Amino acid sequence: HPGINRPQVIGGEDAPENGYPSMLSLQYLGEHFCGATLIAPNYALTAGHCVSDLGTTPLASLTVVAGDHQLSTVSGVEQTATFASYHIYSEYDDVTLEHDIAIVELSQPIFGMTPISLVTPGDVSSLLDGDSVKVSGWGQLTSDDGGPMSDVLQEADLEFVSHDSCYPIYEDELFNEMFCAGVADGAAD
Repeated sequence: HPGINRPQVIGGEDAPENGYPSMLSLQYLGEHFCGATLIAPNYALTAGHCVSDLGTTPLASLTVVAGDHQLSTVSGVEQTATFASYHIYSEYDDVTLEHDIAIVELSQPIFGMTPISLVTPGDVSSLLDGDSVKVSGWGQLTSDDGGPMSDVLQEADLEFVSHDSCYPIYEDELFNEMFCAGVADGAAD
């Protein structure tokens, strides 16, 4: 199964249906393996680690599903496109996960769903410790290794944590292009 990882949305709750129209499910032979975000009608942004192990996997077996809320149910609003190509950032490091970003080009555009506006470095630099940020995804629901994965899109409200506050915790795992978010008691991540 390509792109195996354990994404997490710990401490989240079921997201409202159609609440995140730019949220995408990357799937291999119909099985979700990672989340992505629609950034243009023909392009999705995802993590480099999601596609770094695809190797010779046929692109026709890799799909992007837009409009999905509950992975096990077809609601009729979903749109599906196969991968036309994918491009991992050239400086991506699969050991440290530095520069963990990739672009997926879709075989056809996704219509009727507004692509998300990308965050700029200025947006991040204006955040202060404790500012509210939101995450969404179909991730692991607990911090236990091998814990249950969500079938329903999750959302969680987190607090931004500055590099100065986060570095003592993550040290060599935190790079300049990353930022930290969570809650102090660990109830959401």
